[in-house]
Amino acid sequence: MTKIRKRTKITSVLLAFALALTMGPGMAFAEELPISKANGTVDVAENNNANPHHTDSCVENEEKYGANCGSDIITCPKCGEGFYNCQIDEASEAANGEDGQFDHWEYKCPACGEKLSFGESDESEIMPLAANNVISLTLPIVVTFGGSEGYDLANPQPSITSDFALTNNGKSPVMISGISTAYYNDSESSVTGVLSVADRNFNGTAVTSQNLFSLYPAGQSERAISFRASSTDITSSVGDFWFSQNLAIPQKSSINCTYRLNLTNNWEVASVNAKINESVANQGFKPLSQVTYTISTYTPAASGSTNSDFYLKDTTSNKVYSLSDVKGHALDLSAAGENSLYYTMYTNYAKDPTKYECKTKYDGVMYNLIILGVNHDNLTTGGKAGLTFMFKTGFLEGTPITTENSSACGWSNSSVRRQVLSEGGSFWNGMSKDVVSCIAEVTKRTILPQESSLQIKYADKKDDVTFDEYAKSLYYETTRDKLFLLGDKEVFTSPPYPDGDIYSFYKYYATSSNTRKLYNAAGGSISSWFRTPSPHYRNYWLYMNGGSSCNSAPSFTGCGINPAFCF
Repeated sequence: MTKIRKRTKITSVLLAFALALTMGPGMAFAEELPISKANGTVDVAENNNANPHHTDSCVENEEKYGANCGSDIITCPKCGEGFYNCQIDEASEAANGEDGQFDHWEYKCPACGEKLSFGESDESEIMPLAANNVISLTLPIVVTFGGSEGYDLANPQPSITSDFALTNNGKSPVMISGISTAYYNDSESSVTGVLSVADRNFNGTAVTSQNLFSLYPAGQSERAISFRASSTDITSSVGDFWFSQNLAIPQKSSINCTYRLNLTNNWEVASVNAKINESVANQGFKPLSQVTYTISTYTPAASGSTNSDFYLKDTTSNKVYSLSDVKGHALDLSAAGENSLYYTMYTNYAKDPTKYECKTKYDGVMYNLIILGVNHDNLTTGGKAGLTFMFKTGFLEGTPITTENSSACGWSNSSVRRQVLSEGGSFWNGMSKDVVSCIAEVTKRTILPQESSLQIKYADKKDDVTFDEYAKSLYYETTRDKLFLLGDKEVFTSPPYPDGDIYSFYKYYATSSNTRKLYNAAGGSISSWFRTPSPHYRNYWLYMNGGSSCNSAPSFTGCGINPAFCF
C-alpha cells in the first residue's frame, strides 16, 4: 500500500503561450517561455515592422521630450493601410513649381504611393481615423491548477479551478474568437503521465478522450465550454456566438475568466472520470496542454435578416443585425458609454456610412437610415440615448412646417410636429409597429421666436451688440419627442442659432458639403425643414437648402422633412 503524506501536493499547468492572430495590423507573436516564467504575461501589440508604427525619429522625440506625433491614423483610400502622421511626413516629397523652386509638399501613402492630400481644398483633405485597429492584449502565459501551494492528493477534489484576467490595452474592443489545444511538446504522455481513469466501473474512456478542461466567465460556470487536452475543433463546435458573448473585452478594460480541470465532476461535464496519479507528487510543475488563441477585433453576434422591417448590415463582415440586436446595442451604449463593446463599431459607422447599410420600412417601402451619433441625445428618463438615426430620404416634399403664416407657434406647436411626427401622426402611423416600439423619447431644445430689443438691434446690424450678447438673449423651449427634425446647430459647425450640438455624422463630414446632402425618393437633393424657427422674423423658419447650407423661408413655404429618432 502506498503511504500518502497528509499534505502531498502537485501543481499542474495549462500552458497558454502560442497565439494565432487574425485581423488588425501591428501584431507580434508571443514566444514560448519556460515553466520558470509561469507568472509572466504577453502583450499582443504593434511592432516596429507593422503599420501603423512611429518612425525612429518620432520615437526619439518621445524619449527626449515625452511626446510623439499622436495616435490619429490616416487611412489610405486605395490600399486601406493606416499610418501615423510621422510615417506620412517621412514618405512626403517636395514638389517644385514652374520656376523650379519649391512649391509644396506632396503626401503619399508609404505602402502603395497613392497621393493622399494636396493643396488647400477641403475636398482633398484626408480625415484622420481614430487609432482603433491596433490590438494590444495582456493574457497569462500559463494557467496553474493548484496554485502556489499545489494540489493536495490526500484531499482529492472533483475539479480544480484557476482564475485569470484578460486585459485589453487598446482603443477598440477585442475578443478571443478561437481556441485549440495540443499536448505539451506534442506528447500524449504530458497528459497520460499525470492523469488516469478514476473509476473504470463508471467509465473506462481514456483521459485523452475526456473533456478535461472547461473555460467560462468567472462566476458563470453554467456558460462553460469543455474540451479535450488535444482538440482542434473547439471553435467550430461552439460557434462565433459563444465567443462574442463570453470572451469579448471592451477597450481599456479587463474581464475575469476561469479555467477548470475536470476530474470526477461528471454532473457538470458528462462522462468525465479522471484522477491525478500519485506517482507525480512532489515533482513540481507538470505541463499538460498547450493552448492556441485566435484574437480578433470584436464583432457582435448577429441574428438579423435583410427581409425584416428593420436591419443593419455591416459591409465589412456582412453580418446582419436585427432590430432587437441594434436596440440591445443602443441600451448597452447608453449604460456603458465609451466602455461599451459597441462604442467603436457605432462611432465608426457615424463617421463613415459606407461601413454599413441600415434600412427600415415606411408605408410598405424600405428606406435608408443614417446613423447620426452615439450617446448624443438626452433621454427624458435621464442619461443618453445610445443611438440616433435619421431617414436619408426626404418625405412630404412641398409641406409647410406649420399651416399658420407665423413662426410664433414654435416647434412644440408646429403642424409637422403635432400632426405628422407625434404618436398617432401620419408619419408615425406609416412606420413599422415593431420599430416605433423601440424608439426612445428624448428632450430637444429649440429657439422660440420671441424678440427682445437687443435681438432687434442685432438683426439691424447695430455695432454695439455682439453675437455672444445676442445668443444669450434668445428664448428656448424644451420638448419631449420620439420623432423629430434636426436643429440647425446639429448639422452645421457655425450656424447663426444654437439649437443643440452637432451630430458626429455631420461633424466628421464638415469639410465636404456633398456628404451632407439629403435625398428624396428619386435620388435628388431636397430642401428639408429644420425644427428651428427664425428668432427675429416672425413668419420665417430655417431649412437646409439642398443639403449644403442653412437658409430661412416663410413657414408656409413647401419643403420636405427628414425625420430622426433614437434608440
